[in-house]
Amino acid sequence: MSGEILRAVFDCNIFIQALLNPNSVAAKCLDAVRRGKAELFISKDTLAEIGDVVLRPIVKISLQKLAVNFHQRNQYRLKIHF
Repeated sequence: MSGEILRAVFDCNIFIQALLNPNSVAAKCLDAVRRGKAELFISKDTLAEIGDVVLRPIVKISLQKLAVNFHQRNQYRLKIHF
């Protein structure tokens, strides 16, 4: 398996956890995708769910606090397949 690129399917929880905690296992999974170590496959339904969850008041407040940090680090440039 050495040198193989993993294929990954993440649900909404992985994205939200990674956004809320940049040091989480979920964030490390997304980082593997960003670094080209894994290829991410995601459904339109999951994207819609993420859109719904990030607009919830408690999540929105938390994300606003982290927005500057993520912007500065430019952390999540992902190659995504539908």
